[in-house]
Amino acid sequence: MRKNCLRICITLLVLLIFALGCSTLPPLPGGRKQLVSFGRKKVVICEPLVLRDVFGIEDDEKAYELNLFIGNIEFSGGVITDKDRGMMTLSKNSVFNRQEQYTEQAVSMVRRIITSAAETKKYSFSVVNGETLVSAARETGFTAIALEKDYSKHDEDGKDNINLPWMNLLISDLSSDFTSVLKQKTGADYLMVPVILRYYSHSAGWFNDQWAGCGAGIRLSTGIYIFDLATGKKVFNSETTLKYVEEFSSRISEFLLAQKFNDLEKLLEKRLLKIVPRG
Repeated sequence: MRKNCLRICITLLVLLIFALGCSTLPPLPGGRKQLVSFGRKKVVICEPLVLRDVFGIEDDEKAYELNLFIGNIEFSGGVITDKDRGMMTLSKNSVFNRQEQYTEQAVSMVRRIITSAAETKKYSFSVVNGETLVSAARETGFTAIALEKDYSKHDEDGKDNINLPWMNLLISDLSSDFTSVLKQKTGADYLMVPVILRYYSHSAGWFNDQWAGCGAGIRLSTGIYIFDLATGKKVFNSETTLKYVEEFSSRISEFLLAQKFNDLEKLLEKRLLKIVPRG
């Protein structure tokens, strides 16, 4: 009897894990379904875009507050409450470094993952640099991207290694002028845009407006957005956030830091390969 109950429990557990692993992407705004196949049409893949650069944010403190920072964060001085910033709790001191190193690391990672996925799923694709998109936007005076504060509650609010409020990235459909220019420049049917929202490591400390500090850790977030260049419609939208926190550690060794970044990057690759459309 006990063996039968154990078998039933194990079977249910396996089914639950399988179901969680096979979850589908949520529908796009307006109830549109996410694209599952390019139907052998040509795809142009943009070089990974760093979101802080897209918004032209040069100040590290500003990029950090908006959760768009790439680099390492060193907290010190304990926690304070800033009356001039609406009684916000935050680390007294925040020092930013490794911006260039981490940016190169993040861009290289996403470029490799997307190229590998495109080859594995047999895309007919070419790659363009971000300046091609920027020049097309300039020619048409088109802007499709914005940030919006998110005041909704998240499960890990309180001790999370991200600042509050969260910032939602809003990307609209493309204008017909923009897609017309882009089609002329690339000859493609679809545009795939990989974006790096954040990619950082940190010592133990308080992220803005969390109620408690967190241990040393790392966090990375990327987005994949695909547009049909015949209509300008956004046909695929996915954002992935991964993190690692050592709750009782003030700092992470260089070896462990490299190891954990590598682990998260492998997990990101598996997730993206699973969800991006077929060729």
